[in-house]
Amino acid sequence: MYDKIDPEIIVPLATPDGIKAIILGVKSIRPKEVTRLRRSLSRMNVPLLMMPVKEAQVVKNVYCFYRLGLLQETELYQHCQEHGADFIMVRRALGLDPAIGQTREQENGELILNWLLKTASLFFAFRIERDFNKKSVGNVSLGVWGNAETPFVYEAVTSLHFLGADIHLFSMHDEDKDDMKFPCILYQDKWRALQGVDALIILEKQQAFVSIPVKEWYIRRSLMKQNIVIDVCNLYEPEEMEQIGYQYISFGRFYV
Repeated sequence: MYDKIDPEIIVPLATPDGIKAIILGVKSIRPKEVTRLRRSLSRMNVPLLMMPVKEAQVVKNVYCFYRLGLLQETELYQHCQEHGADFIMVRRALGLDPAIGQTREQENGELILNWLLKTASLFFAFRIERDFNKKSVGNVSLGVWGNAETPFVYEAVTSLHFLGADIHLFSMHDEDKDDMKFPCILYQDKWRALQGVDALIILEKQQAFVSIPVKEWYIRRSLMKQNIVIDVCNLYEPEEMEQIGYQYISFGRFYV
């Protein structure tokens, strides 16, 4: 009855206590067939996740090692990069096991910062080359959303400024401009911080950033010179943002 889904690989996240989740690696996903399959497996009371075959194979290969702590988050990220797999998709699948969960480890801070600086450097190089051809080279300006008090935001902003970016920072923290510990222009409105900048960088998962409707993103498209969003928190689905005209680059996706 469900042979149309035709999974290439079936990965049960299983321990001696029982099955925690079922991962299916498929070539294509048909929503109606997925719904029927979920209903048929509902009596098992375990989550079901479908994903591309490549990512499902990585989940199968690393699950036991990751659950036992023999494979760290950084090593998992590198493994996904080496095999051309989407780290976020793999991590979400592994997180269906309650013993693992979806919360990232603290060690990810350095990994994410390195990814951000690498991504920003590539963007800067593209921007400078483009402007050089137009004979209008200027500093790259970035809108940044994040709490000015947190060490991660401080390190990210100072590093981006060191690379040559002008920073327009929106911070929920009400800090006096004269007390700012790093060079930037401080804004109290997140959309004003994007006026005329080259790209937006989202550094934190805050309610003010997570709850923005797609319709509002669409309306705000004209604020930036280029509709580029670099998101270290993976707050949105790339396909959804791309459909409304943004180039959405998020941590862990294989396209970077």
